[in-house]
Amino acid sequence: MLCLLLTPLQAQDLSITLLNGDCDGDNEVTLYDFGILSSAFGSVPGDPNWDPRADLDGDLQVTLYDFAILQGNFGAIGAQPFDPALPRQPALQSGGYELQGVVQLEGWQGDSKRVRIEALQEDDPQQIVYYLDNVLTGSSFTLRLPQSGAWWVKVTGASGFLVAQRAAKRRYLRTPQMWAFFVTPGEGEAYADGRYAPLEPIGVHVRVVDYDLVTFASADNSELLVNRERAQSQDFSCTWRVVSGGGVIVPTGPIASTSAVYFPPLLEANEQEREVTIECIITDNSPDPARRDADCVITQRFRIVNRPTVHIGVQCVDSQGESISGTPMPSGQLMPAYLRFSASSRKGAWQLDSVEWRTPWGTVSAVSADGSTATAVLSFPIPRDEEHRRFSYEATATFSVTLPPPVGRLEHRDEKVSERLLGFDMTDRFSYNELLDTSRGRSIAGEFYVPNWFHNRAGHWGNVIPRFNEEYTHNGVRYPVVHWVDVEWFEDPWSNELSALMDWEGLLAPRGLQYSEMYRGRIYLCRAAIRHSLENNPYGLRTEWIDYVARIVAHEFAHRDQFIASWGGFGDAQIGSYPNWRLLSPDYDRDGDGLSNEYEERVQPVYYTNPNDRCAVLKWWTGDQGATHTYYTDPEMCAYLWGEWDRYQVGSLDNRDWSVTGRQDY
Repeated sequence: MLCLLLTPLQAQDLSITLLNGDCDGDNEVTLYDFGILSSAFGSVPGDPNWDPRADLDGDLQVTLYDFAILQGNFGAIGAQPFDPALPRQPALQSGGYELQGVVQLEGWQGDSKRVRIEALQEDDPQQIVYYLDNVLTGSSFTLRLPQSGAWWVKVTGASGFLVAQRAAKRRYLRTPQMWAFFVTPGEGEAYADGRYAPLEPIGVHVRVVDYDLVTFASADNSELLVNRERAQSQDFSCTWRVVSGGGVIVPTGPIASTSAVYFPPLLEANEQEREVTIECIITDNSPDPARRDADCVITQRFRIVNRPTVHIGVQCVDSQGESISGTPMPSGQLMPAYLRFSASSRKGAWQLDSVEWRTPWGTVSAVSADGSTATAVLSFPIPRDEEHRRFSYEATATFSVTLPPPVGRLEHRDEKVSERLLGFDMTDRFSYNELLDTSRGRSIAGEFYVPNWFHNRAGHWGNVIPRFNEEYTHNGVRYPVVHWVDVEWFEDPWSNELSALMDWEGLLAPRGLQYSEMYRGRIYLCRAAIRHSLENNPYGLRTEWIDYVARIVAHEFAHRDQFIASWGGFGDAQIGSYPNWRLLSPDYDRDGDGLSNEYEERVQPVYYTNPNDRCAVLKWWTGDQGATHTYYTDPEMCAYLWGEWDRYQVGSLDNRDWSVTGRQDY
């Protein structure tokens, strides 16, 4: 029971298999087709009875293989093409909502054929059919449509093959409004004007968070799934404006950048300070119009002052003062971590003399060595049991300037308050792992420390992801279900790369204990469980980062729950023992999909399973009666559709993600 690692694309999968056997081209497999094949049986090109229509596998001879193809599809009827009277337009050349996939020809060994793909949205009042011509079978294609929605896609034009249809009913709906706020500058923060730092603009950055509602419907519309998907940062662009107070603001980076720089004005000679208001208009440029929110307008007020100012920061360093992380974090079990507080200034002729920082861990101070900057490191490491959170700290900077007599030395103090995340390390540096623990890292691959994010420690992902710390009982002893294997990914018999799996048979148990009852039914995660970008998931939720881990945990627990419902448990009495598993016997599992015959018959009205067809759920959901796949079998489809969509809400863990580079790190 597996969770596939998919490529990072924002498009819906659209793989379609055309059923073979239509010798006479009437879009049905009937006795007339048997007649054509029988007349040409045994022939090759050049024979008097050679008929290329009977060569169903394209090997230039009519043999029993061709008969087997026709017999397997006898009675099949192709989908009805769209009404030729409907208006038609070419698919979009760029932008829009993408459907990506490949058209396969069942049993065909010959050269690729060219087919036509057409798509019609169910609820389009204009009933426009969008088409893509000359698509080569066996090669990937991209069909760009005006927007997501309830689309029907049909494939025609391959002689000898039935017209195929496929539902693509993933629809996106904009939520009431995206959420955005200024990270810098801080509300009301004071910055010295241009005469104090003529070549140093002020950095401006906004954070944008947007979740779009996504629905996913079965081909027959009997099932509708609802969840959310996080919009990607590259889909937003910012327009900047100085509303009041003067100065100039300039965007940085690409057009989609959420950062800018602000060049403050020079205040008048008798002007002590001026309030500045800047505005950011965030535009949602999602390729799918259905996802585009209305523009979001946010403003920030800060002050330009006629005096020197200090600006503070904090980072994590080792005992030698070398940087570990730009985001503060506690010590690891093997290596202490310290916090280094820093200050820079906009000062002109003034000198920065000293800075005092007041932190949750005490007060530190430093004398400036260059008159412009200062740093101080806490004298003790941050304990590894320190609570993960956003913390506030303050600073007081002392400036001085010496003027000609009779004025002499003048002093000025500037106060600042800032906030930062105290997160946990997300790298593979186990020296900064807060707990070196192998209790959930033992398998046939060896004994490994589980990574920082995996821990059942306050603030870590393993402590907040639903069901992550669920246990089972064997011989009166309780064991955790979820375990770690320190490999890049798992691989199934078809060379698919997997980020997680539910090990029903105990295959991954430590050496010498494989297949024993106490190790059956465990869920294993590996390094591929960490995804930094949205992956293309044709049937499940599309997620990244903490949502991806939570999603695959929900997926694998769905497998585990269904396995128990199907077989009654993981013991010898329920599933047999190695190598005589009941799952491998047609007496218990005719289609070999890992679900018992009795269970598939019992839940057929609910989940559309079929004990004689390992891809019955796939066919029902897509409306493609030719659909078949080595991976998307009935238990996988159930885990995607009802395990993920119904058991985890995307974005629900944002306010508890204390990882470095995570949702609270800004």
